[in-house]
Amino acid sequence: MTALDFTGAVWILSFLAGFLGALTGLGGGVVVVPALTLALGVNIKYAIGASLVSVIATSSGAAAAYVREGLPESRKGEVGTFDILCDNALLVPRIAKTIDDEFHNAPVQTRTESEQAFMLSFVGMLGNVKLFLASICAAVMFTILLVSGNTMAMSVRERVREVGVLKTLGFTGGNILFIILGEACAISIAGGVIGFLLSTMLTGGVQSSPAGMFLPPINRFDPSVASVCILAALAIGLVSSFIPAWNASRTNIVEALRSTD
Repeated sequence: MTALDFTGAVWILSFLAGFLGALTGLGGGVVVVPALTLALGVNIKYAIGASLVSVIATSSGAAAAYVREGLPESRKGEVGTFDILCDNALLVPRIAKTIDDEFHNAPVQTRTESEQAFMLSFVGMLGNVKLFLASICAAVMFTILLVSGNTMAMSVRERVREVGVLKTLGFTGGNILFIILGEACAISIAGGVIGFLLSTMLTGGVQSSPAGMFLPPINRFDPSVASVCILAALAIGLVSSFIPAWNASRTNIVEALRSTD
């Protein structure tokens, strides 16, 4: 079979697949893949790839037609954006100003901006993103505070007899208080450092991905952010462990040694 014959056969199969798909509601791949593999002897991997390409092309064409029909008559046939590639990034501001000045007195004026600024304009449509993210972070921190507080309370409750033994050996209530607080702070700081390192890795991965164009320039390692993360973790550790540590430091030696928890 020559290349011309093969092309004609594929065209006929595609037409039949589209016709049957329109009648039955089935995808064209249901017809294209078996026809290419059984009738034309095409490798099933290439047949599946051809089917995916045809499905994507058909879906894109249908979506474009649907959007075009929904536009008002005044906007049909108009162009919304033009992409301009500059040889030097330093020339972008001057080129943008030149283009905008060229169409300053035109019926439809232009707004030339960088690709990143264009993408960030969509983020700005969401409203106050910083307040939204800050609310989520506050809710997460409050939840972590409750969980860590419950964990510390259970941990101290299970070691009441150990507290009694320490007091028997001469440890004062203040010593017990600082021991429990120090343990909680050490665990919290370790968790804060690990969380900051993981977030740094995730930030670098997101910036390297296609979604990174929606984000402003962010330093992967910012000492101020690291300090805030560690201080927040330290504060959570102190607040969540203070009440259990205070109760443990005031526990009577006899009651602590009699405890069976």
